Amino acid sequence: MGDNCCVDFLIAGAQKSGTTALAAFLAEHPGLCIAEGKEAHVFDAPDFDDGWSHESVSERFRPYFRHAKPEQLLGDATPISMFLPEIPERVHHYNPAMKWIVVLRHPVKRAWSHYAMEAGRGEECLPAWLAFLAEPWRLWLAGSSRAPDSAWRRHSYLARGDYATQLDRIARWFPAGQLLVLKHEELLLQHEACLLRVYDFLGVCAPVVLPRARHIFAGDYKLGEGNGILARFLNWWLSPYLNRLAKRHGIWFE
Repeated sequence: MGDNCCVDFLIAGAQKSGTTALAAFLAEHPGLCIAEGKEAHVFDAPDFDDGWSHESVSERFRPYFRHAKPEQLLGDATPISMFLPEIPERVHHYNPAMKWIVVLRHPVKRAWSHYAMEAGRGEECLPAWLAFLAEPWRLWLAGSSRAPDSAWRRHSYLARGDYATQLDRIARWFPAGQLLVLKHEELLLQHEACLLRVYDFLGVCAPVVLPRARHIFAGDYKLGEGNGILARFLNWWLSPYLNRLAKRHGIWFE
C-alpha cells in the first residue's frame, strides 16, 4: 500500500448475506486486492477517532494490504459497515469517491443465520424466540458501545434487516453511482452475471475466465428456521422493513 493510496471500495454488508463469497471471488481478479483476513474493522473500531486525517486512517489499513500491488484497487469487506449509523460519514471524510457494494438477503433468513452463528460460537445463550424478543432491550442497554461483545455486534439479529434505513444513510453521503446493491440470490443463482456487474461497477475488465461458482466456507453454523409461530412472528416483525425497502429503493423480497 503506497503512501498515496487509499481503500477504493467496500463490501459493506449485510452480514450473513454472501460477503465472504463475494470477497473471495473478487480476490481472484488481478486488478483487485481484498484486505488480508477480509475484514479490517477500521471504521467500526472502538477507538476510531472522527478527527483522524486521511493519512491516519490509511495507516490503520496498511497492515491489511501488505500483499497489494501498486496498480490494484483496494477493497475492504467488513459487513458491519452498512449497519452502524456513524460509518458512512466516516467513510466520506476518508474517501468521498469510495464505492460501496452491499449484498442483501431476506431479513428473516439473515436473522436466523446470524443467530445460528452466535449460538454456534457460544456467544448466545438464549433460545431463538427469546433472543429476538430481547434484542431491542439489549441494544438499548449497549448504548453507543462498539466493544467486541457489544449487542450491536453480537445480538442485532433483526435490526440489521432494516436495509432501507441503512441505504438511506449511505445515500446521504454518496451519490447513487457509487453504490451497487446485489441480492444474495443473485450471487447464488446468477453467478457470472453478478460478477460482471461488480467488475463494471469497479471499472475493471472482466477476466477471460471468471471465478467458478462454489460454496465459500464461512462457518458451519446450522440451525432450522424455527416453528411456524416463530416464523410468522418474524415475518410480521420485519414486514415494515421490507415495505420500506421496496418503496424507497425498489428492492423486493418474496
